Amino acid sequence: MINPFSSHLGFLLRAAAKNRSRSLTRQLAPLGVSVTEASIVAIIERNPGVSQVEICRTLGMQRANMTPIVHSLTREGWIGIIKKDKRSQGLELTDKGRELAAASRAAFYDHEHGLAMAIPIEMRPFVVPILIALGDFEDGGAI
Repeated sequence: MINPFSSHLGFLLRAAAKNRSRSLTRQLAPLGVSVTEASIVAIIERNPGVSQVEICRTLGMQRANMTPIVHSLTREGWIGIIKKDKRSQGLELTDKGRELAAASRAAFYDHEHGLAMAIPIEMRPFVVPILIALGDFEDGGAI
């Protein structure tokens, strides 16, 4: 079958993203977390006390999708909820969560290394700037 989109940039970007997402999913599977869960843990590690709304904005998630994930991460003992003030809460890692963050960071690093190695060395300096130019990162990196 002939794919009429095989040379379209949008199709190729989506296909590459799906392929690499599957790869990262496989790398994180032994840790018992999804890419989204590991990403949330990484954000909390770097930003103790961060709110769910801030994480949603950063990851481009719907707030309604965040609640069950936070419940799951809490139930697993990876994160805790802290009161910031009378009306807002923040998230922090537990000791178990810090262990998960370190293991996830290693998986993310291995994945990034694999991505870089798949790109010819002379093209590597251009990839991130091109992707940034194609994205809308006004909300602190939201996708």
